[in-house]
Amino acid sequence: MHKDIDYLSKQVDKLSKDSTLNTKNITKEIAFLVKDNNKLSKDISNIKNCIKNIEEKIDAALDILNAFTIVLAKDDDDDETTYEFDGDQTWVPNEEDFWQNDEDDEI
Repeated sequence: MHKDIDYLSKQVDKLSKDSTLNTKNITKEIAFLVKDNNKLSKDISNIKNCIKNIEEKIDAALDILNAFTIVLAKDDDDDETTYEFDGDQTWVPNEEDFWQNDEDDEI
């Protein structure tokens, strides 16, 4: 019976040591996970800030393009020239310039 108690005592000591070792390993793993989690949180925060900056720059660029488009539209309205002709005055292009045949030069 004394042998059984010694055997059980040794088994309990072994289990206690294993449990302590496992607890230390689990604690180390948790510490690494917490560190990684903090790093990931910082990285995600940095990514969010970068995306926010990109969105602001895109909005600014779109505002500039919109303003530029409005300016171009106003310039197009100003460039419209109206030709006023008095009475019978009309302008007709010289038809000879448009319908000139290259073979005519050789004659």
